[in-house]
Amino acid sequence: MRIIDRLDKYISHKGLNDNKVTVSCGLSSGLLSQARSGKCDIGKKSLDRILNFYQDLNRVWLITGVGDMLNTPSEELTAPTDSDDTGVFVPNEILELLKNQSEAIASQQRTIELLARQRGQDAQPEETADCADVG
Repeated sequence: MRIIDRLDKYISHKGLNDNKVTVSCGLSSGLLSQARSGKCDIGKKSLDRILNFYQDLNRVWLITGVGDMLNTPSEELTAPTDSDDTGVFVPNEILELLKNQSEAIASQQRTIELLARQRGQDAQPEETADCADVG
């Protein structure tokens, strides 16, 4: 089974149509029908757009056919704590990674500032030699 065949199965399952998918994902019109006819393959950028928009679609299943068609909800997903309630879910491991990276960046910035101060203290004004006028 090809990627387009699995995508068709998902489209049918969700009650979608080609137009809705291409418009929602910003794909070129006719891409899906061309993929069905074998004139072209669905490229990486198009796959990424589809998977980013239809987040319940399992990436591994779509590409390889292995696993379930739909992602299973994970208990590790956490709703954002901000008050605007965007409905965006971020896995805890990603939140932890972002926190660690933020701390690492702050530490590196402090190190850069310290080194810049040390360099400023160590730098002695260069003595310039007076050149005699020749001539």
